[in-house]
Amino acid sequence: MTRLGDLLELVQEPAPDDDPLVGLQDLVPGQLRVEQVGDREPASDPARARRFRRGDLLFGALRPEQDKLALADVDGACSPEILVLRPRAPGSGAAGLALAALAHPFTRARARQLTRGTRMPRVRWRDLARVAPPLPPPADHQALGEVVALLTARLDVLHARDRADADLLRAALTAERSTAPGRVACGPRLGDGATRRGEGLPRGSSPDDVPTLGLADLPGNGLAIHAPPHSPGSGSLVPFARGDLLLPLLRPGSGKVGIAPFDGVASAEILALELDPLWRVAVAAWLLLPSTAAALAFRATGTRMPRVPREAALDLRLPLCEDGARRLSALAPLVDRALHAPDHARALHALRDTVICHGLPPRWSERVSRAVSVQEAP
Repeated sequence: MTRLGDLLELVQEPAPDDDPLVGLQDLVPGQLRVEQVGDREPASDPARARRFRRGDLLFGALRPEQDKLALADVDGACSPEILVLRPRAPGSGAAGLALAALAHPFTRARARQLTRGTRMPRVRWRDLARVAPPLPPPADHQALGEVVALLTARLDVLHARDRADADLLRAALTAERSTAPGRVACGPRLGDGATRRGEGLPRGSSPDDVPTLGLADLPGNGLAIHAPPHSPGSGSLVPFARGDLLLPLLRPGSGKVGIAPFDGVASAEILALELDPLWRVAVAAWLLLPSTAAALAFRATGTRMPRVPREAALDLRLPLCEDGARRLSALAPLVDRALHAPDHARALHALRDTVICHGLPPRWSERVSRAVSVQEAP
C-alpha cells in the first residue's frame, strides 16, 4: 500500500521578494495546470509565500472540492493556500506518478472528507499524507508515471502554443498599426466587423445537455477555450455557434476573450459575436490587446460589478483600415488553431484521466519501461 506521504514531501521554502506569485485563482479547476495570465505581481506578503521548483506539485488546500492541482513546469512562488509537494524520487516518472496519485478520484474524495473549518475550509498535509490511493502494483509505477508526465507535458505544449499565438497576433496588429500613425480609429465599428449573435434566451429554457460556458471559462491570455462545457443552470443565457468570438460584458477589463469551440449557450454576461471573414483575424487580435480591454473597462458602469453595455462595446472602432485587415488575414491559421486546439486537449485529458483511474494495459507498461530503459542507457 503506497501512501501519498511515501511519494511526496511538503516543502516550505520562503520565496524571494521578487518572485511572481501564483495564487489559488491561477490553478485551473480539474485541468491539472496553472493559467499563465500575463506578468504576475510579486508577492504582497513574501513572508507567507512559498517557493516551488519545476517538477513540484501545487495542491490547492483551500476548498479542495475545487480540484485545483498542477505540476509546475517553471520555478516560482505561490500563496499559502497552495501546498508545495515535492516528489521524493527524482525524474519525470516520479512526478507523473505523484500527479496521478493526487489527481485520482479516491484522493479527491478523501481530501473533501478531511477538510477542516467552515469559513475557510482546507485540508492539511499531515492528514492528506496518510491517504493511500488505489495505484497499480509497484512494478508498474514507473511506466504509469512516465505516461502521465508525457501527456501532461504535451498539454503544457498546447497551452504554451495558445499563448505564443496570442502574442504573435498582438504583435502583428501593433506592427500594422505603426505603419499608419495618426489613424487610430480609421476602421469600422466592432459591430460592423462582428455581428451580435441572437437575443437572450428565457431562464430555464435550455435543456441540461446543451453545452454551456461562463465567464470563468474564457481564457485570460489566448483565444483557445479549454474549459469543458457544463450544464446551463438557472441564469439568463445567450446562444453561440462554433467559431464565434466570446467577449465578457461583466468586468471587461479582465482582458478575457475566446473562440467558441462548439455550438452552445453562454452566460448573458458574455457577448457572442459572429465574425466577418475579412475582419476575423483583426478583431480577434484587437480584442487581445490590453489597450482594448482598458477601453472597454472605461465604458463600463458600476463599481462592484462593472459592466459595459452591449451597444457601447459594439460602438468601439477598430484602429485598422480594410487593407490592414486583409494583410492580417494571412494569420488566419492561428485563429483556426485556437478553434481546434480544445478538441485535441480534450482527447489528451480523457486519455490521461483514463490512465490515472484505471492504470495502463500490460502492453503499454512493457513498452514504456523499454523506452525509458533505452533513454537511460549510456
